[in-house]
Amino acid sequence: MKKITEFIGIVILTSIFTHCEKPQIANKKVAEPPHPWLQGDTNQRVDKVAEHLRGNDVVMTEVKYRHLELYQAITTDNKDYALYQLEKIALTMKLGAERRPKRKPSYD
Repeated sequence: MKKITEFIGIVILTSIFTHCEKPQIANKKVAEPPHPWLQGDTNQRVDKVAEHLRGNDVVMTEVKYRHLELYQAITTDNKDYALYQLEKIALTMKLGAERRPKRKPSYD
């Protein structure tokens, strides 16, 4: 009886895994993204994503949030969390300066 239930379990698992696999198709074209706002060729899509990232707005919002978290970490004497926030602020500002090179002096 035990062998029969093991065999049935193996058959069920095998059928599940074979039905869940997606077949690989050679030389398959990249499909258009499913997002209606992200249309066009690669350059147009990159420009649209850059438009949505909005320059320094998002960077400065994150830096503000990180500064508040840093302040709380300092006031509660949580040195590890304060160091973590400082590293995140530095990374955020570095990436912001890469995206907007004209703003690099402000970040520095």
